[in-house]
Amino acid sequence: MVLLLFIAFMISLAGYGMFILFRFSINPSFIPAIIVSSITVLMFFAGLLNILVFTAYSLFIIGVILFIAGLFMIYKHKLSVAQLYSPAIVFFSLLTVVFVLLLHNSIFVYYDNFSHWALIVKEMITKDILPDDSTIITYRNYPPGTALFIYFTVKIVGFSESMSLIAQSLLTASFLTTLFAFSAWKRPMSVVIPLTASVCSVLVLPFALSSLIVDTVLGYLSIATFAVIFYYRNNIFRLSLLSAPLLSMIVLTKDSGKIFFGFLVAWIVLLLARRVFIYKNITWKLVMQALASTVVIPLFINYLWGQYQKKAYSIDYEENRFAITMDIFNIDRSEEFIQNLLPHLISYAFNFSSVEFMTLILVDVLAIVVLVSSFFFFRKNLASLLYNVIYLNMIYLVYIGFLYILYLFIMPEVEAAYLAGFDRYQASIVIFLIGSMLFVINGHLYQKKNVTAKVNWLQKTIIGCSVLITIPLLPNVGELFQDTEGGVRDQLLTQYQALHSHTDITTADNITIIKAAENDDNGYIRHMMNYERLSENTDQFFTCESKEKKDSIQQSIKESKYMIILNMNDQMKNCLKDVSGGTDLTKGIYAIEDNSIEPVEK
Repeated sequence: MVLLLFIAFMISLAGYGMFILFRFSINPSFIPAIIVSSITVLMFFAGLLNILVFTAYSLFIIGVILFIAGLFMIYKHKLSVAQLYSPAIVFFSLLTVVFVLLLHNSIFVYYDNFSHWALIVKEMITKDILPDDSTIITYRNYPPGTALFIYFTVKIVGFSESMSLIAQSLLTASFLTTLFAFSAWKRPMSVVIPLTASVCSVLVLPFALSSLIVDTVLGYLSIATFAVIFYYRNNIFRLSLLSAPLLSMIVLTKDSGKIFFGFLVAWIVLLLARRVFIYKNITWKLVMQALASTVVIPLFINYLWGQYQKKAYSIDYEENRFAITMDIFNIDRSEEFIQNLLPHLISYAFNFSSVEFMTLILVDVLAIVVLVSSFFFFRKNLASLLYNVIYLNMIYLVYIGFLYILYLFIMPEVEAAYLAGFDRYQASIVIFLIGSMLFVINGHLYQKKNVTAKVNWLQKTIIGCSVLITIPLLPNVGELFQDTEGGVRDQLLTQYQALHSHTDITTADNITIIKAAENDDNGYIRHMMNYERLSENTDQFFTCESKEKKDSIQQSIKESKYMIILNMNDQMKNCLKDVSGGTDLTKGIYAIEDNSIEPVEK
């Protein structure tokens, strides 16, 4: 049944694709990205109006109707089937199948799924609303962009963790498909660089594929937006029309998306300035229309999200984690931290032993090779390639500057001291820059005015070299395959499901979880149980090294209705001796009633 619903869902998306292709005749490689970003923005407005369910089903039904209409157009020879077999659409279809096969049995494991990204999806699908005070969301200022598209998908197909991951992988596939804008079957070598860029982008942070974290999605989305801007740089009307939903989704994906939004809008402004002041071949009316689409609309959507937070939550914005206010610039950091931060950050950002940074360097080397080689063959077309490569490299430097501000002013010192989250923050920008630079290189090689027999050997040489870029990232391939058996979540899920099947437990019931260990898990089990139960009525304990800890554990047990023990040691047994009532406490599930602890029958 799930498979049939998923096929119907994909048919609905295909219906929108056929309509856009027939009605607007845009490059097929941009169609999936335009569809998913537009749906996300529409679902956001639906959330503001509290009509998420109605909108999800309406969009699905309209898509199916459009698919049927598209088949009729094909039958009437008004829509060419050949357009549906472009390299981009074939790539999107195959990558979707690969992701489905890879993720169809996956579950959430990564910490940040339970602290926010999976939690918001589950809250939305349970309550059919944008998160508000009725949910247990703690990162209230985090935008809901990807969660909205996942909601749309699982509302039609049915909620499961694997389907949520597949829904997010559809975003990945859609955005990476834009890399094939310059590819055509009559030039088969033109698909190699886009394939290389796609492989590199996924392998920068491969475990993210089995997680709902958005750092990689932000990178893929930025690639797609840049691809639209570069491809339609001489058609401002189409540039502004097609980039508007993509830029809007960027500000809805993550708070740091505003940085990427700024980079992309700055490039659009530079393009417009060149057309106005140098070439003088554009009207001010078109400039204003372009700025309205690419700047005003996304910023208005960001404003609406801010207003929604004020209405939906009783706490002020300033109380949110990583909230950006003027107060953050009142530095309350140790002198040692301030002195060490910049050298520490630079050593991480420009670490040549990092495969991600090394891959970025290899892409730069390839760009230099293309620039030098091209100088002898088509000098007139060097400017565009040169300016884009310089701008993209400048972006990396500016981005590291923003990270410095993040760690110095915004992130708590205890986390900033070890550059918490740097691998994910760097992944976003590296993915964006690798994909964008390779897209520009492919466009430079395969623009019609450049494709001649004279440069055919150069193209093949450069394309062959581009494949070598993937080499540093190949060791990351193993991270694509998730192994969850025997993990903490696997163990706890088994016990919790057994408790559910043998008792009448509700979300209001308190549970105490015991997992004897040398150290705690930084809140992993707590967040995981919050996600499972959509309730914060769970306590967890790992050690009992002090009287205060012993009193805390015993008090929790007295206030709880159930207890789950994942493992025990002598220290924990001694700690629980006073409340065990003579019961031999070992791994298992227990009911607590009238100060009596009894095993739950399995």
